[in-house]
Amino acid sequence: MVFLDKLCIDQQNEDRKEKGILSLAGFLEISDELVILWSPSYFGRLWCTYELASWLRFSQLNDITVMPIHLSPVILCIAFSMWGTILCYIEALSVAYSVAGSHKVDLAGLFWGSLCITVGAILPTHISRHLAQSLGSLPEQLEHFSIREAKSFCCSHNHVHPETQEHLPCDRRLIFDMLEQWQYHFSNNRRAYASSLDSFDFHVRQKLKPWILRNIGGAEVPFSLLLATTCVPFLCWTLSCIPAVLKLGGLPAFRLGLEAALCSIVLGPCVPKFILEISAAGVDCKDPGRGDLLFTVLKSTAFVVLTSLLWASIHLPLTMPEHVGWQLASAAGLVALTIAILRRPSCRFPRT
Repeated sequence: MVFLDKLCIDQQNEDRKEKGILSLAGFLEISDELVILWSPSYFGRLWCTYELASWLRFSQLNDITVMPIHLSPVILCIAFSMWGTILCYIEALSVAYSVAGSHKVDLAGLFWGSLCITVGAILPTHISRHLAQSLGSLPEQLEHFSIREAKSFCCSHNHVHPETQEHLPCDRRLIFDMLEQWQYHFSNNRRAYASSLDSFDFHVRQKLKPWILRNIGGAEVPFSLLLATTCVPFLCWTLSCIPAVLKLGGLPAFRLGLEAALCSIVLGPCVPKFILEISAAGVDCKDPGRGDLLFTVLKSTAFVVLTSLLWASIHLPLTMPEHVGWQLASAAGLVALTIAILRRPSCRFPRT
């Protein structure tokens, strides 16, 4: 079940609206989890902060899941870029084979592969950088959080609907009155604060802030989401190798199958992880002009270099004849390295 305030709470009738606001806490009380679709304006919106206060009244921080809402277009862009890169790479190899012959396909594959990855990485890196920049404002938002300064639609329009010119009931009054009744849920010492609003502000700044900063980030993406992003293009390529593996047999089949498997379980999940990590790491630029494009090119180049090194680590050991033990050892090392990379704490907030 999903609760949407504009649909579930009457926005026209003041009595029904007040009852809806008072009932929100009851709905959250029987909920199992609060999912925060975070955007830069989240902690500056009155309704969002009220819903958060209602949840914190009954539940623990561990029952909150924070997901940046702009992460979705980033993941989608990475998936489409990977599809485009793989398709362009396959087409380039076909052209190189028909023009230069099989003896130059490896060299052409290296050139076209690097070119396709470079071009395909620019857009995902650019979008990921701006996601990381928006996350960079989060610590300051939480540090100076004040529910009194949160914005609401009614107060922003002087309680007059901009289209119908009808009077709008004040959400702020109803919400503040409700929070005043929850004083003891945010502080055991009523005398320490002038009101429950101050108590709630302190709760967000001192208790919620450290937890939020530990559990949200530009590159903090669950493994399942990374795998879903890459499994279709890489897994399709791996499955296409099965007929060749069955036909070859012996050591060549082993090498081809191992390379295809490593591309799916090592290279695949690491590609979006690298983009998100590099986009969030280091110094960045907020200038929308040439400096912005320059940082995108530099960070996408760093991604290409890192991805090329990982691909070489997969491919080169398999070129050594009759060294099956070494190939298995290198494959196990790559899988362990991938697990370490995916479990690594993310570089969340870039310096500007």
